[in-house]
Amino acid sequence: MVEEFSAITRNGTWTLVPRVSGTNVVNCKWVYKLKRDQSGAIKRYKARLVAKGFNQQPGIDYTETFSPVVKSATIRVVLSLAVTRHWPLRQLDAPRAWFQRLSQALLQLGFTGSKTDPSLFIYSANGTLLYMLVYVDDIILTGNNTTAIDRVVQCLSQSFAVQDMGPLSYFLGIEVAHKGENIVLSQRKYIHDLLSRNKLSNSKPVPSLCTSTAKLALGDSALFEDPVKYRQ
Repeated sequence: MVEEFSAITRNGTWTLVPRVSGTNVVNCKWVYKLKRDQSGAIKRYKARLVAKGFNQQPGIDYTETFSPVVKSATIRVVLSLAVTRHWPLRQLDAPRAWFQRLSQALLQLGFTGSKTDPSLFIYSANGTLLYMLVYVDDIILTGNNTTAIDRVVQCLSQSFAVQDMGPLSYFLGIEVAHKGENIVLSQRKYIHDLLSRNKLSNSKPVPSLCTSTAKLALGDSALFEDPVKYRQ
């Protein structure tokens, strides 16, 4: 909690101003979470101070909200390039580095934003080529110059609470296993967690989730008891 609050203060997340009468003041609360690795072991304890956004009304307290995330196709392309050209894959965690501020910092470091994917940043100068993928606060950095990668990480650490996770191993629920000069992408842990959460761990495997001859009709079965669970 102390680290979280210190990072928020250091990054200037908010500005303290007098309360305006007649306005809705959104309270905050602490959220605690266990950060696990691809094997399920506890990697670190996380505490975040978040706003109670559910107390706001759209169109009154806020308008449009959007957090750019990198496209899955872009991730696959960059990973393929890194493997083919034997580049290192570095993983970073930058909490509270909202997109606009992070973008400005990267532009100052010489990166340019991709025209096809706003969450892909490219640095190309003097023979050095770096690619950075941004998914909210998870970052993948790769390129042909290890020294330049270290320099970028160091520069970002001066402005953001960046945690260097080392070589890429677990990203967006995907395990990244290094096999020689290749990598293997797997969602084994994600699938096991999904089965366990829905109490289906002992179910027998089938080649298809639904038979090709099944005939479905509206209202042919009862509604699911928990709609939130169904949507997940």
